Amino acid sequence: NDNSAYEIAGSIKLDDIKTVDYSEFIKELDDEEEVVIHINTDNNHLAMPRINEILLFSARTKLFTRTIMTPMNLNLCVEELIQKNPKLIAYDIKAGIYSLIMNGISGLNSHHDVKIAEYLIDPNVSKYSLAKMLLKHCGQHLGPDEDVSSGDTFDSYGIEDNFALDRLYFIYM
Repeated sequence: NDNSAYEIAGSIKLDDIKTVDYSEFIKELDDEEEVVIHINTDNNHLAMPRINEILLFSARTKLFTRTIMTPMNLNLCVEELIQKNPKLIAYDIKAGIYSLIMNGISGLNSHHDVKIAEYLIDPNVSKYSLAKMLLKHCGQHLGPDEDVSSGDTFDSYGIEDNFALDRLYFIYM
């Protein structure tokens, strides 16, 4: 059923989402499943950007994970994800992919970038805020603390942001 992922995403509420550890998330993940990802990097180290954490969300399983990355677990965690070959949905993933490559990790490919999709729809906007995109296309607010006047750049990701990315992905597709 081509609409199954869209129907699932549209029916999920934030209260339905369960936060789990990384290993449980990977265990429940199907091969080539659509997964929202955010790779939180330290942009102060451009020569060798440090990856601080990886956040993942699956609409099918309604699972979310936020994993702190260390040099010890980075390769192992990303290798487990690469083996599942997920269709990654992101917001401005280029910094995350660059950071992985600079840390010697390849094989993780972006399937859909919401920020690029919004640019293709409206290239005249100077800043692409996730909160503004969600309000514009879905008529929904990101959360009680959102600032739709800002050009938020996701300094602080959370479950709400990954949930919003999943919603926007189906709008753009």
